[in-house]
Amino acid sequence: MNRYLKFLQEFSPLLAQINMATIVIAKRTLPRHYITKKGESKLKEYLQIFGAPLIVTNFENDMVTLNSLTSCFGRKFKVSKEELKAEFYPAELDKDNYIINLDPKKYQKPVNVAEFHSRDLLSNIKNDIEDWIRNLDNPLLQKIFNDKLFQMVQTQGAPFKPIPELEKFKNASTQELQGMSQHKRYKTQIYNRNCRYCPVADHFSWDEYYQCGSYPFPIGIRAKDFCLPSEMQKVLIEMIRQILTFKNVDEKYRQQMQDIFSKYNTENVFSDSSCHCCKYCGFEIDMNAYSSKYKSEDNYIEICHRDPNSYFCVKNMYWGHGECNRRQGGYTETERIQDALGLINFNPTDYPPDLLKQLRDSCDAAIAAHSTQGS
Repeated sequence: MNRYLKFLQEFSPLLAQINMATIVIAKRTLPRHYITKKGESKLKEYLQIFGAPLIVTNFENDMVTLNSLTSCFGRKFKVSKEELKAEFYPAELDKDNYIINLDPKKYQKPVNVAEFHSRDLLSNIKNDIEDWIRNLDNPLLQKIFNDKLFQMVQTQGAPFKPIPELEKFKNASTQELQGMSQHKRYKTQIYNRNCRYCPVADHFSWDEYYQCGSYPFPIGIRAKDFCLPSEMQKVLIEMIRQILTFKNVDEKYRQQMQDIFSKYNTENVFSDSSCHCCKYCGFEIDMNAYSSKYKSEDNYIEICHRDPNSYFCVKNMYWGHGECNRRQGGYTETERIQDALGLINFNPTDYPPDLLKQLRDSCDAAIAAHSTQGS
């Protein structure tokens, strides 16, 4: 039995006496100090996030210790039982320990209590990979991982204000507010580089955000960045597999990485070690051609979404050429194909016959492939 199931077993009867539960859901975003060996942290962090589930890890002397799914296990904080009831509401679990009363707009995928354990496992895998990166004997491959690992595990950046500045704004008097910036977009509901299993918040309108109890603190991430810890493990492994099958990457690094994955019962990751190709253009990605700088307009490789409007998951994510990613833009692959069909249908004589024959041959081959799959 993992520790989270033990928490459920130990604390559920006690918390039921005050009409609460071992899994709770935050009513608003509120920065908090986390517990340290000497007391509390000097600075606050976003340990309580609107709509995110938390688990009770201790309950004694009328004080409750909480840990959010959106934090690591080491980031815990204490509240009184009165504050527990004021700031959180009890989660409802089905017989399989799925949380059934999370806001479906914030969590559009089912969340099981086991995701807390998957979060910890993901952290351990990441730590082992970071140790491996520090000892790499290939400077270029080391640079690729140093540049790209954080992009895999964290969300995109967003404009943000430090917590003390937001707290000052929240607690300011009317007279003080007149001297502060009152521009409508002074605050943002989207987190700057938080974890991928934060609640989704980009469905909120500005007015909804402004009127909610969390304002002016951020409340979540973009839907396209969302990924539960259990799925994030799969994405991380697949994205690393792709990097280590770039052209000119030595096979020994695949074996070293497989040794790490095997510690976590994931075998045969590199059974297909064919050179990784960009899914948009079909051409190989060459480690030796790598160049990257955050927000650069000429990155050689970037994280690509086959459907930019969908989630961060194995089927949707891959490493592709930066130029191909820019050509696809914010459109899905299907939408790009529909554009091509529209151009041909509306302007049938504007394109060379050889190009049209290539398109026809590609379509025939794709249809044949579908037929083979169905047989």
